[in-house]
Amino acid sequence: MKNYLPALMPTLSPLFTFAAAAGIAAGHALASPAADIHLTARQQARLQLSVQKAGLVIKKNYTAFPAVVASDPGGIFVVSAPIDGKLQAIRGQRFPQLLSHVKANSPLVQVMPALSASELATLKLLLVKTQANLTAARLAAATAQAELKRDQTLYDSNQAVSLQTLENAQAALAQALSLYRSDRVIAAAVAAWLHGGKHTAGIPLMAPHTGRLIKIFAQPGQNILAGQKLYKIWDTRRLMVKIYLPLNYNLPSHFQLTTTVHGHRMLLPLVGIAGHASPLTGGAVMVAKLYGVRRLRPGMPKTVWLSSELQHPEHGYFVPQRAIVWWGGARWIFAKVSAIAFAPVRLVNSSPVPGGRFVPALPRNVRLMVVRGAQYLLSIEQSYSLKKSG
Repeated sequence: MKNYLPALMPTLSPLFTFAAAAGIAAGHALASPAADIHLTARQQARLQLSVQKAGLVIKKNYTAFPAVVASDPGGIFVVSAPIDGKLQAIRGQRFPQLLSHVKANSPLVQVMPALSASELATLKLLLVKTQANLTAARLAAATAQAELKRDQTLYDSNQAVSLQTLENAQAALAQALSLYRSDRVIAAAVAAWLHGGKHTAGIPLMAPHTGRLIKIFAQPGQNILAGQKLYKIWDTRRLMVKIYLPLNYNLPSHFQLTTTVHGHRMLLPLVGIAGHASPLTGGAVMVAKLYGVRRLRPGMPKTVWLSSELQHPEHGYFVPQRAIVWWGGARWIFAKVSAIAFAPVRLVNSSPVPGGRFVPALPRNVRLMVVRGAQYLLSIEQSYSLKKSG
């Protein structure tokens, strides 16, 4: 581990003094109770040390499983050509680029129909079809609005409607409104083409949902056919996690799934068991949802924790991972034992839990632990150990 002491000496000296504990053998400063480090308040501020209170917790039965982020199939939207024609960029707007961000109900491109006799008949048919779709979309939006209002009322009154059901109703309403707006724009554009004489604007293709363009099937100036796939949009907020269970693993009757995202613990609602075995473990694959997470992409590895209640709950302390340092093949933390003193404490009988370790007991003087700057303090301890060993 890198020693920061020489670099710190010009600015920190005399930043610290050591009060050696009795019985420390040379070269084994952390193999037994080690030396305290003394730093003034100003020196602590210069090192940007941060401490956290050691809180008592009740241990659960935690098991870690490998997992991978996957896209939610319900979050993929396809934009198809409504009519034969030529694909063009909208005036004053760039042609959509791969992985570019698009907003719901915003125009992507436009189709310029070549108004031959057959295409004119197709365009008239499109107008009739779009008007029918518009009526259906209006009814679907009204129905979705009513269902959302009902579910919201039941959820607020705690009448056996889950949060998942409420969120599904909200998503259904958003999709119904999006389809209604898109059909309304297309109907207006087609009507303008049929009744506007030398109208030069094309039929706009609208993005059905906010997301990223993950596939582009046609380029500007290309002749396209009605029904041809043009774009695939992925809603980046709709993700899933595939959790790989060991072969012949028996799930407990009641459990919770959690993971850590950007340093925050997140509950994962279970979707179900996949219909295929894990290529990694040979066991079953659980599928769970990730809600409202940014900067995650399909294929990223994750660790998912399965927790269930122990038959005999155990009390102890949670130690965050950022407070733990390694020295001499063991895990250590630094406790702030007074206003100016920091003592290294070895973690005994610790077990992994989400975001850190669980320890059954801590010494009585460990009430505050260093959660930022522990590596600096370890460097100081290492330098002291080297100095004692000659």
